[in-house]
Amino acid sequence: MVFYQLTASAQLKYCVGPQEYGAGEWIELNVPIQVDHRSKEQKWWWGGSEFKFITEDKKTDKMLRNDAFVIMYQDSLYVNCKRLRSNETLGKRPFGTGYTKAFPISDGNLLVVYPPVSSGNAILGTSVLFGVVAGIAVAGAVSGDVLKNMVCYLVRTGSLSGDKNVKVLRVDTELMEKLLADDPDMLNEYKSVKKKKARESAANTLDIFTRKGWIKK
Repeated sequence: MVFYQLTASAQLKYCVGPQEYGAGEWIELNVPIQVDHRSKEQKWWWGGSEFKFITEDKKTDKMLRNDAFVIMYQDSLYVNCKRLRSNETLGKRPFGTGYTKAFPISDGNLLVVYPPVSSGNAILGTSVLFGVVAGIAVAGAVSGDVLKNMVCYLVRTGSLSGDKNVKVLRVDTELMEKLLADDPDMLNEYKSVKKKKARESAANTLDIFTRKGWIKK
């Protein structure tokens, strides 16, 4: 896949870490921004680490690539996959590199959509992933068939792994039981999907999160 490049006219700002994000401590970048992504259409896609933000300054680029935690651009949030860690894999960068679309949740955490990450496919983000991602639009109709092969991850902004990495939890049945403990009707509806893969898919999880008002698509 070839990167398609856009020169950003809108302002970009970022937070260096989860604590700064929680406190609303944004740093603005008033320089030309080039957004590289893997879509022929000039829309924002979701489903993996498909975004790069590039300036004309190498030092700033390195900071955005390695150190920044979350970027806000055109009223959307993008989390740095390089900073994410999951208990499901011992891989150093289980979510690959680059940025992925993130949904803010009212409790201060973030939700991302990603292919299942395990010790067997620890870095999916740079090769296999983009054949799947290309068909999923944030704006407009979302392909339910593709989302059935994705899952949701909760980025726990208050929980660090090491000095600067952020812990990520897969939104599975066990976690949903906790999240929906005060809504037995919704929990029963969620658990009525008998097949585990379908129940824990991003298609089903996003539907529940949206209807609960926890995220807005």
